[in-house]
Amino acid sequence: MEFTIRLATQADYPQMVAIGRNATADYVKSVDDLVLSDQARSTNIVARKLVAEAANHLLVGMATYSQSAPADDPHQFNVWFFVPPALQGNGIGKRLYAQVMAELMPYQPSRLETGVRSDLPRAVRFLEERGFVTVNNECEMHLDLTTFNPDRFQAERQRVEREGIHLKTLDELSDDPDRDAKLYEMHLRRQAAGMEAGGLPPFSEWIERFRQWPRVLLGGFCVAIAGEQYIGQSNALASGMFGELEYG
Repeated sequence: MEFTIRLATQADYPQMVAIGRNATADYVKSVDDLVLSDQARSTNIVARKLVAEAANHLLVGMATYSQSAPADDPHQFNVWFFVPPALQGNGIGKRLYAQVMAELMPYQPSRLETGVRSDLPRAVRFLEERGFVTVNNECEMHLDLTTFNPDRFQAERQRVEREGIHLKTLDELSDDPDRDAKLYEMHLRRQAAGMEAGGLPPFSEWIERFRQWPRVLLGGFCVAIAGEQYIGQSNALASGMFGELEYG
């Protein structure tokens, strides 16, 4: 198969989303997500999106890389490779990998991180053949909301409330003029405690990014409150991917 590798443009994003979703069920980004990531990313962070393009402007693969913790270790990168299963075996992934490595060499990378589903043996083998090793396993869990009964957790919620901790959504907190500042302060405390990697941008930049994120559901964003302080959160995204419970 003949194809060329080039820098992606926003015009490529619909095809890139289709490729990602075809390659793995874990790919949940939308075109809006990709556009927002471009707008929110600092110009000081090393990051690029690459595509493999065949005839008639048809994309047959993509790769991305970016510094994973630029403030703490500028030589550590996240890398991702996506090729539709029907097109694997044509050397697309190999050339994308070679291109990414060639572009990263000037930055002297010390660590590359990525992820892969264990039920994709060809993708696992691709990474293992290039020296990647497993350092963490995650278990994916699903909840059938058509049969879920929240009433069974009422006793636990009442117990927590008796201890002075209340759970409210961001929608319910809309009348709190300090809501956004308290969210930011909670993340600052997590960072100071070593529970959150990297540095937070200034509040004005942080809240602007948060408000623009297209998949955040304010009615599904839950905050744990003790007195006047926000101490934890859990959130649901419109894509169906749920965030984990975080304690401040």
